[in-house]
Amino acid sequence: MHTFIHSLSFLFLSLLLSPQSVAADDTPPLNVVVTIKPLHSLVASLMKGVKQPQLLLTSSQSAHHTNLRPSDYRKLAAADIVFWAGASLESFIPTIEKKHQGHTQYISLIKTDGLALLPVRGKHEHSNHENHGGNHTDPHFWLSTNNTKKIVSAITQILIDADTGNTSLYLRNKEQTLVRINTLTERLTRQLEKNTVPFITYHDAYQYFEKEFHLNRITSITLSEESTPGVKQIQSVKRLISQYKVNCIFFEAPIQPPIIKTLLKDSHAQAVALDAIGVNLNAGADLWFDLLDNLGQQMAGCLQP
Repeated sequence: MHTFIHSLSFLFLSLLLSPQSVAADDTPPLNVVVTIKPLHSLVASLMKGVKQPQLLLTSSQSAHHTNLRPSDYRKLAAADIVFWAGASLESFIPTIEKKHQGHTQYISLIKTDGLALLPVRGKHEHSNHENHGGNHTDPHFWLSTNNTKKIVSAITQILIDADTGNTSLYLRNKEQTLVRINTLTERLTRQLEKNTVPFITYHDAYQYFEKEFHLNRITSITLSEESTPGVKQIQSVKRLISQYKVNCIFFEAPIQPPIIKTLLKDSHAQAVALDAIGVNLNAGADLWFDLLDNLGQQMAGCLQP
């Protein structure tokens, strides 16, 4: 009896102290940081049941112009992986990435294989936009559901490579996320199909969404968040409002630019806020889905034939 108990005890200790058990116990959870809300949402959806990623930029911080706090630098320094959009959006990241070489893996998601990237429209092009094949690229690629599905697959593989112990969980989360994306895409297609009503945007941030759902934007008031429309541009937009009987001018939440009030004068058009990045939404796994759902609802509600 004593021999049997001793054997069981030895077997238990052997299993407990085996290399696999020690590795599993000693391996800390993957520390992931994501720069902006829409991409953070997708990573959070894929990391359910593991450890939730940290969000770098809050709604009050512009991805284009941000002054990182000491706590932000500490987040990045402690990260195993940092997912970010690209230098056209978070221009501050490449400098930080150089400092963390060999320690932190930085993944620019605009470089994901197979994305259908669109060039910035119009004459105004910024020298800091990503250059792919000679074209300056619109960085709002997550507003395409097709692109998002490719991003989800790419992120999943990166997480698996870094954390093989949770492979089955990542794959299950991936399948659930893709099902949600397909369901949302079908709903948006029904909601927006055959809608050819012309509209104007203040900032040209939505072309991925517009092209996927065949919407009829005729122009943007400004082609950059940093630029202010001149007198000629304002006059040109007013002519287009009259010519196309435009009923909707969409601007970027949360603040309506003052010039829109001038454009609305003597017209039947209304101003409606859109959100490309989740300014007023709570960060988390549902944000990307709420973001696109809200875009569909706001556009469909205003663009009634």
